[in-house]
Amino acid sequence: MRSVGFSQCPSISFSYGSNTPVTSALNICEGNNLTLSAVVTSIPAGATITGYQWYTTNGSNFNNNNPISGATGSNLVLNNIQSNDDDYYWCVVTFSGLSGCNGSTVTSGSVDLNVYNPNLNAGNNQCVTSGNFDLNSSLTNLGGLPSNGIYAWTGPNNYSSNLQDPPNFVASAATAGTYNLTYTTGACVLTDQLNLVYLPGFSVDAGPSDALVCSGGTFTQTATVTNGPANVTYQWQLQNNNVGSNATLNLSNIGNNQLGTYTVTASSSGCSVSDQITLVTLDPALSSTFWDASLNMFKRCLTGGATSGSINFSENTPDTYNSAIASYSINWGDGTSTFTGNTVPWTSTGSQVNTSDDNWG
Repeated sequence: MRSVGFSQCPSISFSYGSNTPVTSALNICEGNNLTLSAVVTSIPAGATITGYQWYTTNGSNFNNNNPISGATGSNLVLNNIQSNDDDYYWCVVTFSGLSGCNGSTVTSGSVDLNVYNPNLNAGNNQCVTSGNFDLNSSLTNLGGLPSNGIYAWTGPNNYSSNLQDPPNFVASAATAGTYNLTYTTGACVLTDQLNLVYLPGFSVDAGPSDALVCSGGTFTQTATVTNGPANVTYQWQLQNNNVGSNATLNLSNIGNNQLGTYTVTASSSGCSVSDQITLVTLDPALSSTFWDASLNMFKRCLTGGATSGSINFSENTPDTYNSAIASYSINWGDGTSTFTGNTVPWTSTGSQVNTSDDNWG
């Protein structure tokens, strides 16, 4: 009896990365690079590989009418993958000395490359002046991409963690620096980073919480920084509108639209601190508020900013006891004097007013 021998045909499988096998589908993300390798096994004796050609459907049919230009080696290299790379890929291997296998070529199965565009956010850059801080990341727009990937944080002083959001860092010079986050699922690799700046005691002072100004007058206030670096920038805002970009805020011809709460923000190296000051005006029509605020400002507002002169008083609503105010007991800060009539001299050093009648303006 004569024995019959059967010729064995080569088989083609796929791998990527560190020889990670690929079955029928592979998930990857936009911007990633991929090297897809054709692994040929079971080559019969006497057969030799003479060439490779990679193909894609290019939105068409599974045929060999769409060869990928230049893809003539065992590896298909795709760099900076984009959504239009989402397709099926396969490889045709050519042999010499191959018989009994439908000719001199062997066609692989196809790999379905699924391209996704998720967003990995390591969090905002942080400025820490004291206390603790946390790392808070987010992963969004996954589409069909598996969410059970691997997180990997690295940071200053050989820090590493596989938690998505490592908690409770103690702010110090040792923990300041750049934190890198990598998320890996399948062939998809996402990266992001944040920077932590530690500025102990960094603060900005806008000035007194309330500032009194005259209608039509001017106002100047300089913000001061404590424990800040040299390259500090400033931004003044009123009702979220930018009104100044220097440490000093200068206002002129003050009207109602310039009154309110001003916020100054001092920034450096991704670090920002803020403080506020509120501008209120002493309008002579609101005499009941003058005396509770600042007599010196009141005197300046009434006389257009002068530092000396006289103020004329008159009674708005005479009470039942006096038809008019005849005298005032005034203390401008340099002693108490009594003046008869309704014209009172003054200088800019005063701080207190007392009158013999409380219905005046």
